[in-house]
Amino acid sequence: DANRLKQSLLLTLDLIELRIPLVISLNSVDETEQHGVRIEARKLSRRLGIKVIEHIAPLNKGIEALKNALNKEYILRHIGFVPQLTSYISETLCVQGRAQDC
Repeated sequence: DANRLKQSLLLTLDLIELRIPLVISLNSVDETEQHGVRIEARKLSRRLGIKVIEHIAPLNKGIEALKNALNKEYILRHIGFVPQLTSYISETLCVQGRAQDC
């Protein structure tokens, strides 16, 4: 959640230190921007050395980029739970009526 970035980054840094593959889904960027705060996802991605995807759930913005990044991490790291996670995301969006290809 972009509104709680500082707290989320503490856990993220711990996970990076443990070399756990991850992708950050920076959700609610629209709300953060309404408060005058702009988070530079590309710059954050470069500094952390991991993929950072801007995501606005109610508008279904960024979901394809998130799924692609998760799939890429799976291919690069051979983590078995990523396909299940992307499947779960797709199914959840379908149930909520927010996905196009159900």
